[in-house]
Amino acid sequence: MRVTQFVTRFSRLSAAFLFGAALLAAGEAQAQTELPRFEVGAQFSTIDMRDSVGEKPPGIGGRFTYNINEYAALDAELNYFSTGEVDLDRTQGLFGLKAGKRFGGGSPKVGVFFKARPGFMRFHGVRVPGSSVNGTTKFALDLGGVVELYPSKRTIVRIDAGRTIIVFNETIRRFPLPGAPQEHLGTSHGLQAGIGFGYRF
Repeated sequence: MRVTQFVTRFSRLSAAFLFGAALLAAGEAQAQTELPRFEVGAQFSTIDMRDSVGEKPPGIGGRFTYNINEYAALDAELNYFSTGEVDLDRTQGLFGLKAGKRFGGGSPKVGVFFKARPGFMRFHGVRVPGSSVNGTTKFALDLGGVVELYPSKRTIVRIDAGRTIIVFNETIRRFPLPGAPQEHLGTSHGLQAGIGFGYRF
């Protein structure tokens, strides 16, 4: 319970910080060089869930970003993870705020940002033997940083790294067999990292 309360408070503080940064930067953004408002991209990602369900699956996904101004953006991402085992897959959706600064004068070459994106992790498929949380959707929170490289005005290379918090908060069956032992997972904190390419317009 204490862990859940800490996650809730921390996520609220992170969201408040990013929202405040966006408001403070809004006035200054008017004087900046015109920034493409929209970004679409694809990425390769991996997430460490070995502390909970014993997995570190790779994944692929897509991303959409709306730049509010030079300093803040709304950021949405959808990832699909597969462990290489039969019928064992994970789907992740995240949506939140990204705030930071771009460097390089009138034509920025690099950007550094913080991100706070709540969302979900959907578990589907069967592992035998192993952990089973099939058919369930859990709350997830992605907290971390982003480094962006701008080869041109319309292209972007993005590197993400951070901690993904997944709130399981229920008992699961460790081995999917009748009478098998069960375990309470609680809250998982795992490293998630990714790299991707995008187009700005």
